[in-house]
Amino acid sequence: MAAEEKGDEGSTRCKLYKLVSGDWVPVGVGYAAVELQEGGGGRLLLSDEEDARNLLVAHVIEQGLMQNYQKQQDTLILFTNPGTQEEYGLSFEKVEGCRDTWSKVMEALAAKDTDMATDDSLMLPSATRETATQLADALETVINDPTKTYQVRDVIAAALLSESYIPKIFAMFEEAEAATPLDVTTLYAAFRTVRCLFLLNSTDMTKELLAFQNIKRVIACFEYPPSRPGKKVNHRELMKQITFQNPLEVSEGLSEKIQQVYLVQYLKETVAASILDDPAYDTLTMYLLVNRNDVLRTIACDDEHMGELFGMLRNPATSVENIERLILFLQDMVAASKSLPPQHKQDFFEYLRRCGIFSVLTRCIPSQSFRTRSAAADICWQTSNLDVNLIREHSLKPEEKAEGCPLLRALFSQFVVEEVEGLQQQWQDIIRLIMETQTQKYQLAIANGPSPPDMPAGFIGLLYEPLPPNVPLGKQLPPLIQKLFQPVIYHPRNIGYTELPPECQIFADEKRCNAVLYCVLPIISTCIIGHSARMNTFLLTESIPRRVMGLLATGGLQRHLVLAVIWFMKALIVSGDEMVARHVVQHRLLSPLLELLASSKRYDLVNSALLSVLEHIWRENCRTVIKYIVTEHVDVLDSITYTEVGKFVRETYARNMEFSPANEINTPTSKRPASVSGPFHSRLEDAGDANYFDADDDDMESEDSTTKKRRTDVS
Repeated sequence: MAAEEKGDEGSTRCKLYKLVSGDWVPVGVGYAAVELQEGGGGRLLLSDEEDARNLLVAHVIEQGLMQNYQKQQDTLILFTNPGTQEEYGLSFEKVEGCRDTWSKVMEALAAKDTDMATDDSLMLPSATRETATQLADALETVINDPTKTYQVRDVIAAALLSESYIPKIFAMFEEAEAATPLDVTTLYAAFRTVRCLFLLNSTDMTKELLAFQNIKRVIACFEYPPSRPGKKVNHRELMKQITFQNPLEVSEGLSEKIQQVYLVQYLKETVAASILDDPAYDTLTMYLLVNRNDVLRTIACDDEHMGELFGMLRNPATSVENIERLILFLQDMVAASKSLPPQHKQDFFEYLRRCGIFSVLTRCIPSQSFRTRSAAADICWQTSNLDVNLIREHSLKPEEKAEGCPLLRALFSQFVVEEVEGLQQQWQDIIRLIMETQTQKYQLAIANGPSPPDMPAGFIGLLYEPLPPNVPLGKQLPPLIQKLFQPVIYHPRNIGYTELPPECQIFADEKRCNAVLYCVLPIISTCIIGHSARMNTFLLTESIPRRVMGLLATGGLQRHLVLAVIWFMKALIVSGDEMVARHVVQHRLLSPLLELLASSKRYDLVNSALLSVLEHIWRENCRTVIKYIVTEHVDVLDSITYTEVGKFVRETYARNMEFSPANEINTPTSKRPASVSGPFHSRLEDAGDANYFDADDDDMESEDSTTKKRRTDVS
């Protein structure tokens, strides 16, 4: 017998576990060795770490019983005693020790019945052009044979690696591609062969195929699919158009690792999904995940690289082109962090905050480069989606407040002037998360456990109070929230402004102004619900409700904008503020909506949204509004014959008149407080109309002459 001696520095050091009642119970720590017997078989020995003469395990390896052994991940070997059916596990300290021990176990298991050298069913042809088809057929036979377990496939993969089949297959492919005429038979066989190598689902085989020196050749082999004869997929031509930029002076090894991750991602998304089975695809995905995280840790843990990156991003002398390259590099890092565990991801963003990520975003948000703005928006979204308080707490810093909250000011300003529709909607989502008093993540936490902390104290005041004098401008800045009112105040249909401020010149174009207004109104509605006490004061001071409803009264608005106006009016009523209710009644702001309800087509989008507003008024018994509707627009209620909402509103008004003194009819009875915390959408779920704005209604007819009378009802 020949025994495998302990490796250098205890490479075979491992911990023994035994499965007892479903739990893995530790037995001891020692050094693993495999004794091989002539003719096959052997023993797996584990000597005690403290006393080598004491054997923790002396397991007999019988030839051919591969089903009793399994290798998991890179450092774990599981085996079963065939006599007692007891299950054990060896957790190795080093990957090399696990790999060497597993190789010896596989060698001991390879009996005469299963050894590749003597079993005709497992003997493989050489990798040449003459035998390429036979090699592909033999591997496909193994893959398609259900009796060939994963242990057998591991043996085959180990043999292929030891015989250096992979470089021979690539050489065969290159020779066939260079032949004149093209040797398509060999090229198709190479495609099938490389595919089978992945389907063996061996960790070592997958690592070898995806190594930096091999990955491009693997992709090249997949350019000739046998299922599409005569049609080549030009993967390499596409890769030639890709330039790998190196914005930081990283090592050559790290640069190759980054390129390898990109190429594996390309392979996974363009080829693997259609040719690999689920286990092999999962192995490829896990390999990509591990390597991406490894790259991220390597860069993030290097203070020199991170200092260089953020130093260049903050340097005013850095050119626009370099800023774009650097922020895209940072965006890739943030995107890679999605796969980190939650706590590690939180730590990573905290690290970015300490490095100065928010000052970088302040510079990049208003950039003239679309790619720079898009990268900044993606980083903002990832940050706010993880923990929006990171942005809020940064804005509350004394030095930030002294400069007029440059990050929030840049964010609000760019949101209003953004010309790219998709990017503007992304700014909208970010601002909505910042403005909401509770995020959806907090809702889930409240439902499943204790409530996490809400927005920091003083942040709401930061939005509504005038900012300190700006150093460059030398004057006090208006509250941030006023930026959202600009599309309403300076709308071309709202007369009274002959000269627009310089930053509002884009609103001279009505189509452009309507696009901004459509994005702004949902955020204003969110603020009305989330912090109505402050928001309603601003709304009434600037006459925003009258201006918004005035736009609807003029007619001709696009349907999606009409729905946004309805949503805005419902938010005002949902807030439960009696002062707002009296303002709505005094200026007859519901008249355009009620007349639109009377003239709208039954069951269309606008009709359903208006009915949801009326239903909420009835359910919450908004007395001031109900009295106005019944006394001024009873004809509209009578025209609603396809639902009972109109009847319920009249009955509620009658009960209010019967049980309340005449001088108390206008007293609010809703239990809803004036200032309510919570996300906007959770307050408007009664009719499910949150989905109205995600749909289109092409069947709606144009407004008739009745709708145009609304102009006279809004003063």
